[in-house]
Amino acid sequence: MYTSFHKALSFKVGITSIAKLILFTGVSVNEFYNDLKIELVKQTQLKGSKTALKIAIQTGIDRRQVSLLLHGEQSLYVKPNKLYLIIKELFYYKAINNKKQLTQKKFNSICTKCSNGTFTHNSILVELKNAGIIKQQGNKLLISNHIDQSILNHNEISINQQYLLESLVSNITNSSNQGHYLCKTNYTTKISPSKVSQVQEEIAIKMKTFQADVKNIIQKNEAKVAENTFPKYGLNIFDFTM
Repeated sequence: MYTSFHKALSFKVGITSIAKLILFTGVSVNEFYNDLKIELVKQTQLKGSKTALKIAIQTGIDRRQVSLLLHGEQSLYVKPNKLYLIIKELFYYKAINNKKQLTQKKFNSICTKCSNGTFTHNSILVELKNAGIIKQQGNKLLISNHIDQSILNHNEISINQQYLLESLVSNITNSSNQGHYLCKTNYTTKISPSKVSQVQEEIAIKMKTFQADVKNIIQKNEAKVAENTFPKYGLNIFDFTM
């Protein structure tokens, strides 16, 4: 059973990683704090608290700010993972309909579907234009013929971070390990640094085969539907040296 001491200890360990992430991404403290408040409100709602007063009591956020957040009256920028989902949906639409032109109405519906109505359609359009994904010709929008690889790479990093953290939190709060997230770590302090590269090479060979098998299982069970139709399912693998 996890006591308040264990929770506090887990938080102290996690906050170090969060600080490193903030420095790595270049996000300002104000941006981080704004996003943190939004996420706290969202997660509190998912746990059953619906009113501004209850959410304010649980999170410590000013009730007036909670009310603004609940009504979407705050300034937000498009997060990379949401933007990526929109991009994939646009290219899916392009492939299915065999055309790169779409109406503003269709664009708006895709944005609403993928971002859950959190962001304004105009702010999403600006981001996509800056990334070269969308071009505007009068009242029509044109989908580009390529996706910037840096966006794909950034999204993969974002997904890894998101589900690694969620798995860790789930394992802390779910002592039975019976849930949607499972995180297991095998490590030792008995391998000499001179042998680490050799161990990594041996494991990499095993993992390459394992990842290929996992990919085949996932693809075999995928339905022919648009991205973001069902909840995400996947496997995250990483190794570390401290």
